[in-house]
Amino acid sequence: MNIEDVFNEIQKSQEQIQREEELRQKIERFTQFFSRVNSAFAFRKVTIKVEKSSMPAPAWSTANEVTFNSNQIGELSDSKSIASIKGLDLHELSHILYTPRSGSELVDWVVEKNYWVAFNALED
Repeated sequence: MNIEDVFNEIQKSQEQIQREEELRQKIERFTQFFSRVNSAFAFRKVTIKVEKSSMPAPAWSTANEVTFNSNQIGELSDSKSIASIKGLDLHELSHILYTPRSGSELVDWVVEKNYWVAFNALED
């Protein structure tokens, strides 16, 4: 591999990183209104984050936060992808509202009995 090939590979890599960051920012702008909607449903502040993660999940949530994975979400360039991300947000909001969290009696029992894999599959 000569110096020109190395330079071209570096340039391609930088362009890919820039495209990925632009997509992350696009998803972040699109999903910011979810924070207001989710907060209204939950009767408490729910924040939205978008990050680029190697996790295979398109989104996840904690008790007060939804995180979207820009590596797993499409371009938001058609009605199907837009409807999908809205459904994904509602799915994560449902976890915030209804899924028992760490420290609850149920989750403590599940952990104690080593049933986490089954619990996670059932609650999803």
